[in-house]
Amino acid sequence: MATELVGGDDTLRLDRVQALARVGFWEWEPASGRMHWSTQLRAIFGFGPDDEPDFTTLRALVHPDDLPAFDETVTRAPARAGHAEHIHRSYLSDHRTVRVVHLSLDVALDGATGPRVFATCVDITEQQEAKNELAYLATHDTLTGLHNRRGIVALLEERLTDAPADRGVLLLIDVDHFKDINDTRGHAAGDDVLIALTALLDTHMPDGALLGRLGGDEFAVILPGADTERGRAAGEQLCDTVYATPVMTGREPLRTSVSIGVAALRNVDDAGAALASADLALYQAKADGRNAVRTASDDQRDRASRRLSVQQRLSRALDTDGFRLLAQPIVDLATDQVLAYELLLRVDDNHSPALLPGTFLPTAERSTLAARIDRWVLDRAIVALATPAARRRRMRLQVNLTGRSLRDADLADRVVEQLGSAGVAPHRLGLEVTEFTAISDTSELLHLIERLSAAGCPVVMDDFGSGLGSLLSLRHVPFAAVKLSGPLIAHADRNDGTRTVVDGLVRMAKGLRMHVIAEEVDSMPLLRALRDSGVRAAQGYLLGRPEPLERLLAD
Repeated sequence: MATELVGGDDTLRLDRVQALARVGFWEWEPASGRMHWSTQLRAIFGFGPDDEPDFTTLRALVHPDDLPAFDETVTRAPARAGHAEHIHRSYLSDHRTVRVVHLSLDVALDGATGPRVFATCVDITEQQEAKNELAYLATHDTLTGLHNRRGIVALLEERLTDAPADRGVLLLIDVDHFKDINDTRGHAAGDDVLIALTALLDTHMPDGALLGRLGGDEFAVILPGADTERGRAAGEQLCDTVYATPVMTGREPLRTSVSIGVAALRNVDDAGAALASADLALYQAKADGRNAVRTASDDQRDRASRRLSVQQRLSRALDTDGFRLLAQPIVDLATDQVLAYELLLRVDDNHSPALLPGTFLPTAERSTLAARIDRWVLDRAIVALATPAARRRRMRLQVNLTGRSLRDADLADRVVEQLGSAGVAPHRLGLEVTEFTAISDTSELLHLIERLSAAGCPVVMDDFGSGLGSLLSLRHVPFAAVKLSGPLIAHADRNDGTRTVVDGLVRMAKGLRMHVIAEEVDSMPLLRALRDSGVRAAQGYLLGRPEPLERLLAD
């Protein structure tokens, strides 16, 4: 039997608790070399009840790559009284199976026996795998495996730290008439086209190219070190290859084409400017008949900047009511009843090209315009809720807030006061903040939620599941509900890995007494899979397309 450093009754009680919690512990006296492993810890590592593993055994099981850090934190722990945390990979007793182990160490100094080290040991392999999967999903597209918008923006920002001559070029690629493909042949055919384009990009782009899918049918390629001519040549080759390579969708081949905008990175200061420059060139390629490559020239960029500055257009829209609000229903999956409508902002200023949310929202958030736009939407949402039609239907509206608004300490009080003046019950106005905002502005968000929740307004985390940070925020911020992001849930009906992640996130949110809403639901199989996973509500084109708010209020 192993030598026990605690009393027999205490050991039995500890073993019983650890067996229930699936947690083990060890206790080590470095001076004497004596070590005790709890019964549950031996079971975790695959040892029998009569085995007597010691510290040498423990250290020998540590993965070689993690051994230096283990020695620094654990082996040298007796020299430092106090508490420490350590995570490392460890083999089990078969010396083949690798698990991830979290140690919580406490060192006590005893005059009689010298230092004694107490460690609680938890097998966190599954949690670590889920963390890695979420980290991957945060920067990668689930359909194609390419970098998503967040990943591409990060890569662009990294390239922009190089000398201007070494930065390379950005290609923005858009599938021509993609909406028609989805509408006539179905979303499965659209997915086939996107997957085929991904394969062609991987095969025909130069070595070292960085590939990404920004969303929908839009792709991005970064060519490090390339000049504009090389970027244009690569784009023209891709145009020819795509057009010459029909895509099999079902039993019939489908001929497609792409339009491409090329922008040099030497002339821009941030990722947003790079994407905007390439987007101008892409717009020109579309305007010139599609299946073409156009390059963003300095003159074109300067003229566009002077004439159609995004910030200037947004500021003008605020002054002239050049915005409009669309409302998209959020539907209860058990009753098919509309629970609320999410308000979606669009610029309606009669200028071309149209400003899409993916373009103007990031620009707004880099300035004070974001907070002004938020106030504009909130004001009109409260006015809408006070109309007779909205009162009669007991309509609820959800409004998105940017991080800029969270820095307004008076926002919550102002919203509550406006609701009271309009005679609108607070529970009819919900506010949504993104996962990124929740991570970046936790203290401000907590203040906002506490004030609004006390008044009765629900606050929802949008884009939940984009990264581990959202999970950490849930522990500290009392959201009323979470929205599973569209890229996260996509293909949950066809991909076991995605379904497992969704199941876990739903259980976690429900365990924290939060409702779960799914976004971008566009097919019945996906809807059924989400319902089976315990998702309470959803929104998306399958359940209802966005429509002008004024039309909704006129019904």
